[in-house]
Amino acid sequence: RAEVDKLGYPSNFTIYDSADQKTLVKRIMKDLNINDESLTPGAALNRISDYKNKGYTWEALEQAAYYDRDKDIAHIYKRYETDKKKNNALDFDDLINKTIDLLHDHPDVAKRYKDQFDYVFVDEYQDTNHAQYQLILALSNKDSNVTVVGDSDQSIYGWRGADINN
Repeated sequence: RAEVDKLGYPSNFTIYDSADQKTLVKRIMKDLNINDESLTPGAALNRISDYKNKGYTWEALEQAAYYDRDKDIAHIYKRYETDKKKNNALDFDDLINKTIDLLHDHPDVAKRYKDQFDYVFVDEYQDTNHAQYQLILALSNKDSNVTVVGDSDQSIYGWRGADINN
């Protein structure tokens, strides 16, 4: 919240929980006349979250979409991001991704936070996804002591984008 104004959000933004997200996506799907029975608002949100956690923007998805379902998800994703911005809201994936954007786009802010942390410790590292890995990199500098603890035999969040290769 302290730095979000640099990304065009006021510090009093709302954080959408899963119910808020589902309500928004349901409205978007109705507005876009997307009523495929196999693509529920929950399924669309899962795909959007997966894309966000892998670092894919709606623009990238829109360009890469070949199948109708992927095109529908790209349209939903675009409207989802636009409507959240209009509503001064972020979702939980944004809390990580917007922080990464902030640290990459504002080197002065990144330096301040990097200088603040001599040590970065990550527990349950086997369950980190791409976005979380990028955040760890963005908070660390060449002089940081980074320690991660994880057990590949206990990785349980692959369905949520966790990548043991991190």
